[in-house]
Amino acid sequence: MEKIQKSHVQVGGLKLHVAQIETGPKVVLFLHGFPGIWYSRKHQMIAVANAGFYAIAFDFRGYGLFTIHQSRKKLTSMTLSMILLPFSTPWPSIR
Repeated sequence: MEKIQKSHVQVGGLKLHVAQIETGPKVVLFLHGFPGIWYSRKHQMIAVANAGFYAIAFDFRGYGLFTIHQSRKKLTSMTLSMILLPFSTPWPSIR
């Protein structure tokens, strides 16, 4: 089993708490439901990584260790998804 690496990355002015397992070139991005945090996808991330994919999960606004700038307090989950879409490949590695 690959070790899940956790860090924060800056994306579009947001500081995202990210968990990832980098084992392959193709990315699978996990989005947690309500309520939840990235950890709710831990077992799926491990399975996907063991199948050779790069597994990424993050905490949505207001959950887990997500940090948001004061000017973006009204950011919705849909807006966050639109911000993240162009960044899904290549993803800034935490290494």
